Amino acid sequence: MNEDISFQPIPPVNIPQNHPYSNDSNDHYNHDSNNPDSSSNHDYGSNHDSSSNHDSSDSASSVEIEPPIALHKPSRPKKAPSYLKYFHCNSFQHHINTNYPLSDVLSYEHISPQHKAFVMSVSANFEPQSYKQASQYPEWCNAMDEELTAMESNKTWTVMPLPLGKHTVGCRWVYKLKIRSTGKVERHKARLVAKGFSQQEGVDFFDTYTPVAKLVTVKMLLAIAAAKSWNMVQLDVNNAFLNGDLKEEVYMEIRPGLNTNGQQNSKSCPLACKLNKSIYGLRQASRQWFEKFASFMLILGFTQSKSDYSFFYKGSGSDYVALLVYVDDILITGSSTNGINFLKKQLSEQFKLKDLDSLGYFLGLEIARSKEGITVSQRNYTLQLIEDLGFLASKPVSTPMDPRNNLQSDKGPIYEDPARYRRLVGRLLYLNITRPDISFPVQKLSQFMSSPRVPHYEAACHLVKYLKQTPGQGIFLSATNNLKLRAFCDADWAKCLDTRKSITGPFQVPLVN
Repeated sequence: MNEDISFQPIPPVNIPQNHPYSNDSNDHYNHDSNNPDSSSNHDYGSNHDSSSNHDSSDSASSVEIEPPIALHKPSRPKKAPSYLKYFHCNSFQHHINTNYPLSDVLSYEHISPQHKAFVMSVSANFEPQSYKQASQYPEWCNAMDEELTAMESNKTWTVMPLPLGKHTVGCRWVYKLKIRSTGKVERHKARLVAKGFSQQEGVDFFDTYTPVAKLVTVKMLLAIAAAKSWNMVQLDVNNAFLNGDLKEEVYMEIRPGLNTNGQQNSKSCPLACKLNKSIYGLRQASRQWFEKFASFMLILGFTQSKSDYSFFYKGSGSDYVALLVYVDDILITGSSTNGINFLKKQLSEQFKLKDLDSLGYFLGLEIARSKEGITVSQRNYTLQLIEDLGFLASKPVSTPMDPRNNLQSDKGPIYEDPARYRRLVGRLLYLNITRPDISFPVQKLSQFMSSPRVPHYEAACHLVKYLKQTPGQGIFLSATNNLKLRAFCDADWAKCLDTRKSITGPFQVPLVN
């Protein structure tokens, strides 16, 4: 059936004068939305002059309203390509849709090409956080195969049925890149790490304490090396914990991909790996490894420092050699180049080492050396912290802490995620190594770790925004330093509102001119 369908015009609508859509109101429809500079006489559906808008004698206006034409907007989501997810893409202004890009506060124009290649390599290379991520890359798969092959060749474990009354500890993969000072990736390092938190004290571990290098010792050694123009080399010990002898009886669960020598794993007779040597993650592993390494250094005639047990030295004057060990990372420096090379040879005969040449990246510290001295920064660490909190596009602030913000332990609502606050403050504490300007606010935020509140977390976020202003800032160790000690500290007068006591800043003892 055919019907004649016709469209009738919309009749005029009488709108009261006080109605918000009338001509006497706030002129919602008295301008062209596509032309903000147009005058007010472009009324939608109006049949009279704009001067009638101010005629108070008319109690009502006859306005003919037409429905606006809907503009088509694309619904396709806008996002960066997936291959850029592991890069800092804020180096170019034309790719940024923010008023505060990183290019305003971070520049690589004034560094040498060699160091620029190094810092770009540190930022660009990807370290997986899980086995699922690592299994997608052939280089990380090869690294895991090498780790398993090394463990099996060293007879790290024996696959056997789990004895009655024994329990197993879990394990997981941890991934780390080893980068040379030239920016070249030296090694993709995969570690099979035991979940030591499931161990039982008195059953599968006893003593766990082991000394690690103090960061104060690291900075002191760098300052002396810069002032005396000493060479600095870095070594990496392959499978360091496998050198430790395991005295306790520890069983580890079977991971997929392990060679079981044809034995079948079932619920009635589960298989487990009886560990013959220490591996990463065990609570006593680092202690066993350090005992073996320290005993070998004493055999070579080195003296172990009493203030930092991870620091060893030998000789004096032009024959001085110093070594600092942090788990499996070794730093060697001294006045004798022949002594350094001889020590490297002796260590390589005892342990399996990887020579990383000149020092460039140590414990998360980016080290750049020139004739003027040594610059130490945590640029990549700072950028990662800013990115994890989602502040890459935020506006930087000029002060590390708002002086008007007096933090108190019982002021403000309780923060809903205390563990997140503690992790953030812990990362800021590690950043204190090269950023003494944030020492006081970090020390202040550390006072509220037990019961953080919303103002405390907001103050921590304020500090991260301050870091965005100078993410590449660090400390400079001059080559013309005369190595004189000068100490200073900072304190206020009864500023703490909770205890009414004075707050003292960190006590700094720099090696300055």
